[in-house]
Amino acid sequence: MASEKRRPWKITIRLTVVGLFLVLTLLTGTVAIGLQYHFGADMARDAALDVHRQTADGTRQFLAAADAKAATATRLLAAQRELTSDGAPAETARQLFAETLSRNPDFYAAYLGFDDGAFHELVNLDSGSRVRERLGALPQDRWVEISVTGEGDARRREFRYYDADFELRARRSEPSSYRPDRRPWFLQAQRDEVHKTDPYLFQHLQAPGQTYSIRLDGRPAVLGVDIALTALSERLAGQKRRDDSRIFLFDRDGELVASSERGTPPVDLPPAEPLTLTPAEHDWMVQHPTLRVSSELDWPPYDFTPASRGVMPLTSWS
Repeated sequence: MASEKRRPWKITIRLTVVGLFLVLTLLTGTVAIGLQYHFGADMARDAALDVHRQTADGTRQFLAAADAKAATATRLLAAQRELTSDGAPAETARQLFAETLSRNPDFYAAYLGFDDGAFHELVNLDSGSRVRERLGALPQDRWVEISVTGEGDARRREFRYYDADFELRARRSEPSSYRPDRRPWFLQAQRDEVHKTDPYLFQHLQAPGQTYSIRLDGRPAVLGVDIALTALSERLAGQKRRDDSRIFLFDRDGELVASSERGTPPVDLPPAEPLTLTPAEHDWMVQHPTLRVSSELDWPPYDFTPASRGVMPLTSWS
């Protein structure tokens, strides 16, 4: 039998047209999907940037408004001659403080510090959710009045808890070493302008905030108005778009000022090693049995800074 010759395979016009159609369809689909992804990603990025801009603008406006209100309120309060009487808080000081704090619910407290070390403060319990817990106040309390008087071992701090009508509910006192005349807000206060401190840890609230202070003209006292950063943190928490999102506010130096976090998880501290002193250090400790220690920057004699920056000992005050 003669072997059959195979006919050569040819690309027909029909096959060419179908193939070109499939290739063009695939190419068109790929380009369309790519463009859709590209424009979709751009839209999502633009939407996210718009949200960030709105959050940043809202926070900026809040900070600017709070800053202007605090500076203005401090100046207006300082102009009131009824704040002090004979080098002490006047009876009208509490009412003046209450009116200022009521009109400005973001203000944490208003107070007077005197050159002799006396201190008088009115705390606004409605200024933040953590204030009542920190100061041990009850839901029916509206104000806490704090006074620090006395010298040496007799120096005491008294807390008085009032309702909205200033009816006294409870009072307590405790020993205290707090002296306003050693605090930066007191030492840096000027008569002709309002001084704004960097964020620091409030003594009684044990939370960060800023103080606006001014020295009273012709009187041995400095007026201070506090804004706790917990109020800003609560505002940031209210601006979150999703439950799993986080907002953090930093200053120019990269220090965290406020965040939308409701709480800080507990941290287990490492065990402390016994401190070995040289004979000279031991003798110095014997001669100086009382040491002042702070958890703030620029507050002698010892300051504890973040771990990345180590522990910075400063010269003790004599």
